[in-house]
Amino acid sequence: MHLSTIPLLRCPATGGPLSLIEPPDSEWIETGTLRSIRSGATFAIRDGMAHIYVDDQRWAPKAQEARGWVQMARDLGFYHHGDEDLRLPYFGAPPWIDIARQFDILLDIAEPGPGTRVLDLGAGRGWAAHCFARRGCQAFAVDICDDAQIGLGRARAMMAQSQLRFDTFIADGENLPFANDSFDFVFSAAALHHATDLQNCLSRLPAYYALVGAGSRGTSPASTTRPTKPNCYKSQTPRASWPMA
Repeated sequence: MHLSTIPLLRCPATGGPLSLIEPPDSEWIETGTLRSIRSGATFAIRDGMAHIYVDDQRWAPKAQEARGWVQMARDLGFYHHGDEDLRLPYFGAPPWIDIARQFDILLDIAEPGPGTRVLDLGAGRGWAAHCFARRGCQAFAVDICDDAQIGLGRARAMMAQSQLRFDTFIADGENLPFANDSFDFVFSAAALHHATDLQNCLSRLPAYYALVGAGSRGTSPASTTRPTKPNCYKSQTPRASWPMA
């Protein structure tokens, strides 16, 4: 995580600022601890990724879903894979052909570039944040799963390949750990239907400016099956649920 990101961070419990306990020795923080100035609660930074969430009953189903994604990948045999995913969304196979086309349309509309601060909400492996970083944006990726193969931990391999760094966070998309007015726009791809309270989630997003999404026919265990074009979401996304044993 970049040291310069800390002033943007807020405690998800109190809304107050966070500080870094250990004195940094560089602009990039690989390992450390963030502390809430108001409550004293601490949040770990591991492998450059900040884990900023409140481990309570609201987080429990999200943690369960994160474990379910990993288990599903193992059960279906795609947990262990090569480096093809480092090219996402330009993978050249369904459903990524459609996703890449829609993503390119979004880039033409939004024109993100140097100086643009972008939040990738429900980032998965972080491919969109990686693309924004390659365009010179200050990119932030938020997800609930930190797995190194199919979660946001995979962003580490993307950064190593491109020699670019962007900030990654394990956090609750319905209780984001950022100050208001932190972003120029928020990007979300096939993620809003995972919200436990979507109306509440959307009500918080105006403080983060426009939510821009690129959706496609989903293959996730909790995805809508209705393809969408890049748009600014103005109403609820259909929610689908799945049991987590």
